[in-house]
Amino acid sequence: MGVRDTVRSHWATLGTKSDSKPVVPTTIGSGRNVSTAAPVAATAPVYSPFKVVKSVIFDGDSRQPDMFELNDVLSDPSLNEVWLFSFGFQINLIMSPIKDHVKVHIVGQLNTINSEQPISHYANLKVHRVDIPSPWGCHHSKIIFSFHQNGTMRMHVPSFNLSREEMNLVQQTVWTSPLLYEKSETVPKKKSRFEDELLEYLNSYSSYTSLYGLIASLKRYKWHVLDEQNCQFVYSTPYNGGLTQLKSCLRASGMKLHGDEEDDDLSFVNLFIQVSSMGNPFRKKFDLLQDVMIPYLYTDWFEKDGYDKKLKSKEYTTPFLAHSTLVWPTKTEIKECMTQGLSANWFFYKRSEQTERKVVPCLRKHVPLPTNATQSDKNRHMVPSHTKYYIQFTDENTLKRPDWILLTSHNLSQAAWGPSPLKKPTNYECGILYTTTMGRNKVRLTLASAQQPPGRTIGSRVPEDITVLPTVKVVTPYPLKFQRYSATDEPYTSVVQ
Repeated sequence: MGVRDTVRSHWATLGTKSDSKPVVPTTIGSGRNVSTAAPVAATAPVYSPFKVVKSVIFDGDSRQPDMFELNDVLSDPSLNEVWLFSFGFQINLIMSPIKDHVKVHIVGQLNTINSEQPISHYANLKVHRVDIPSPWGCHHSKIIFSFHQNGTMRMHVPSFNLSREEMNLVQQTVWTSPLLYEKSETVPKKKSRFEDELLEYLNSYSSYTSLYGLIASLKRYKWHVLDEQNCQFVYSTPYNGGLTQLKSCLRASGMKLHGDEEDDDLSFVNLFIQVSSMGNPFRKKFDLLQDVMIPYLYTDWFEKDGYDKKLKSKEYTTPFLAHSTLVWPTKTEIKECMTQGLSANWFFYKRSEQTERKVVPCLRKHVPLPTNATQSDKNRHMVPSHTKYYIQFTDENTLKRPDWILLTSHNLSQAAWGPSPLKKPTNYECGILYTTTMGRNKVRLTLASAQQPPGRTIGSRVPEDITVLPTVKVVTPYPLKFQRYSATDEPYTSVVQ
């Protein structure tokens, strides 16, 4: 059976009510996602908030405990209310597994809602309309808030929009919060930067979107458990956020800024980036990442008089070019991966003179799989990922021990981040940032691929300092081995240039 036939054969069964009992996430202690697979000597907690999203195309129909399935959230018998933020909604996919008593709220642009039935057909569904001020912007944020009958809740930040195609034809990841409990009136409230940033983001929506009920509900919960993991909420809106808010989060983590353009330490800045869209260049001759984003995040240059004028100078060059790694599918990878052109339309790359000069040297592709790879890994090999990861590491040998890591909806575009720190974004975007330090808190970040050789498990080798620092385990859907583009490789784009 060909790939297209396989896809068609599964579409009819996706998003329908299932007779199988949903798996309800278990909790330990205070409700944190704590792994018990640590060695006997370990005393510090290990958090595993990231999961790869299961695809029936790559992984088959059988249950995969280590993977995320949307139905497990929507068909949970304890679910009482759910809020869904997205760029696309297939209403049948969402409503089929949900019980009739569950209150369902979807937040997005009206033209991104696809329903076979009139919305009025669903008595328990309410649409919260989002309008975008700019014709070049969109509501690109993806969040799920699930409230349960026992008073607990979870927050999920998926990389996918709410469609069958996105969950099954491209590789996806999801972040899930610990199980959150309501605050006690008898216990002093603990401050939470995560909560403050999340509420600032939600309060940026127009009054007619009517998020007041959601905001009031979220204020009841103990968000400080995420601050204890050095977790922050990153966002963009047409009114605030973007690069300035990301920098604020990094500053809160104690990240050092460089004040001198000749500073030798600039050579130690390394970024790993994997996105699904790289948009228009900045001011037609500069690259958003190299010339604006990195200098702004890592220096105080934009705070100096005349830096904007300097950007316009023909002599301006960035010192960061050689230290960025951009994972991007080649035309050959798209052609040879299991889903081929079926997964191609999500990936847009704007080709120009400056991208050839500044971006192409940073592009990386996947290396061949080992001969003992599992069938699921073989199915997923070279299939492009719709995830968006931004990761800082000290050098190429420490990628698996990052300094900070961001899983987000932000693509590498001016609409997502803002064309400069002096101008606002045009999109709604959001993501989850982990840093190794934040105030007095310190955690250890580990980065691993969900694709592991047979017989091995993620994190099976535990460094000695695990007994000292809490560990947050971050997972990617693809192997963390890459190689430079060859002279004949071309970056894939879904748009004819």
